[in-house]
Amino acid sequence: LFDGIIPIQIPTAILLAGMNLWAVIILKKYLTKDSKTEYKANLLAIAISMVSMIILPQKIHMPFFGIGSPNQWHNPTFLLLKPFILLSYIEFEKIFINKTKNKPLLFILYNTIAVAIKPSFAMAFIPGTLLYLFLSGIKIDAKSTIKKCIKLFLYYLPGLIIFLGQSLAVTGDTATSISFILGGNWVEYAPLHCVPYAILLANFFFIIFMTKNIKNISSSTLLVSIVLICSIIEALLFGETGARSSHLNFLSPYYTAMMLTYLPAVKETYINKTSSSNSLLH
Repeated sequence: LFDGIIPIQIPTAILLAGMNLWAVIILKKYLTKDSKTEYKANLLAIAISMVSMIILPQKIHMPFFGIGSPNQWHNPTFLLLKPFILLSYIEFEKIFINKTKNKPLLFILYNTIAVAIKPSFAMAFIPGTLLYLFLSGIKIDAKSTIKKCIKLFLYYLPGLIIFLGQSLAVTGDTATSISFILGGNWVEYAPLHCVPYAILLANFFFIIFMTKNIKNISSSTLLVSIVLICSIIEALLFGETGARSSHLNFLSPYYTAMMLTYLPAVKETYINKTSSSNSLLH
């Protein structure tokens, strides 16, 4: 957008770097349990912010090995979005999992800003969180659970109004169209055109964590698992045709969902030590 305009490029670069630093600070605060874990939290926050897909030369594997990273270094809008993804997740955890008496204003604000920057996060997070609330409470108290789901939906309403406007703008673009495509644009670019293989490569850490703790899954882990599954289903059912098909925009919810899976997995394994560890996780 600002190609060759140096006076704009420099502050833009500083802004993106600042947002990346803010994301690390948010992660560090989330992971710190007490003063004894602060040093460990610093290292783990950096690790979560640095983890990425393996990229091989184009001639060997086109274009990406794994097709999916929780840190999209090439995407400026993702760098702007990242802190608000983390803050939205943390606020949801406080309100609906830890059941603190936090007012929802910050949660609504973070989600609305996130949708305005890039709606990909909301496309997986909104259905995932609603489904989590429904599944985790429907057998215990159906009436109360439905009320919670309605309340959560109302929290998302400002962002959904923005999302509707964005969707109308995109579908009105004659250069591209959004279509139901079984396998989405993912199949074309996945290694060996095999999506399960791509999912295994990109989520190996979380898969090992889940395998080790299948009998002791926390509410936070269940939440991020549902969000991840929703993002995978979406990426496999929808895609774009035309000029934007190679952008893999319907994989963006999957990228953001992957980043969230690291939060409970890392916190429970290395900070709280409430989950089983494994040499592979070290």
